[in-house]
Order: sequence, then C-alpha cells, then structure tokens
Amino acid sequence: MNIRDTTIRRTAFPLLAAACSLAVLSGCFTPFDLAANAGLGVAQAGTSTFIQGTLQAAFDKPIDRVLEASRRALTDLGYEITREDSGTHYAQLQAAQADDSSIVVKLRKSSETVTGLSIRVGLWGDNAVSRLILAEIERELAANAPAPPPEVQNR
Repeated sequence: MNIRDTTIRRTAFPLLAAACSLAVLSGCFTPFDLAANAGLGVAQAGTSTFIQGTLQAAFDKPIDRVLEASRRALTDLGYEITREDSGTHYAQLQAAQADDSSIVVKLRKSSETVTGLSIRVGLWGDNAVSRLILAEIERELAANAPAPPPEVQNR
C-alpha cells in the first residue's frame, strides 16, 4: 500500500461518515428508514424512536393488520377518527383530541410482512400520548393475532 492510498482512505472515511450523519440529521433519512431497510431487527426488538415530535416504530406484521389495530386503538382510547386515507403501500389515520388538536398515524409498507408506523400528536408532538397510542396498537395486535395452526400428528 502506498502513501497515496493511505491518505485517500484517511480522508474518505471521515468524509463519508460526516455525509451520512448529515443526511440523517437533516431529515433525508430517519432512523426508522435505516432500521426498516436493515431487516426485522427493529420490529423484533419492539423499539421506537421519538424524533422531532414524531414517534416511529416498525412491526413485523402486514400493513392491513397494523391499520386495523391502529383504528381499534384510537377508538378504544376515545379518539374520533376524522379522516382515513390509504393506498397500496401507505395508510394514514387522523383523529381529534378533546382540544381539537390532531393525531396523525401514518403507516408505510416496507415489505409484505414489515410495516413502518409513525404517530404525531398535535403540532409539536407529544411523546407521552404518542407512546400510549403505540402501546395500545401493540396490545391490539397481540390480542387479535391469528391462532397458530393446529399441530399435525405424526402417524
């Protein structure tokens, strides 16, 4: 290895790291985007991230199941769903709080079995209420999970 190659590597790596950090911090990518594209690690770990007023999470469930659980969760918590929009790869629910501020739940289909979810409460975001809604969605998904197939007996 010559001096030129070493100098390029010493310069290129920090610049690449800085560029990636800038892209994440500027909003081009969110931690959810990076984690969802990395596989089911986030969905299996049950983690979520609250960034700039929006709670983000991922589920290892199809988008239609997460959408239905989101509807039930908002209704069970006493919120009125005021608008619903959905397509092949996305869905959005909007609900109203008692003070007329909005709750927006967005779903994004990452694959047939991975769904990204974001929750924003009010204009600036409310971490506590967002996490309460997320916990209710998780509870709905667990309560309405399809029954496992019966075991086949060996003869």
